[in-house]
Amino acid sequence: MKYLLRYGLFLAGCGLSFYLYQHLLGAIPLLLLAFYFFYEAFSEIYANAMKQRNTELEKGETP
Repeated sequence: MKYLLRYGLFLAGCGLSFYLYQHLLGAIPLLLLAFYFFYEAFSEIYANAMKQRNTELEKGETP
């Protein structure tokens, strides 16, 4: 279900990008895409840090 939502948003974003590029507003989709990639990267880094911290706590080490 999560992937279906992502693909739906991707297709809607492509349509919106095409429309905005036709009206010379192409920087808007690029800015939104940059925010999205920043969010995804931050989420991935945070998840890995939390996983590492939990592993260290299970071993009895202090972070």
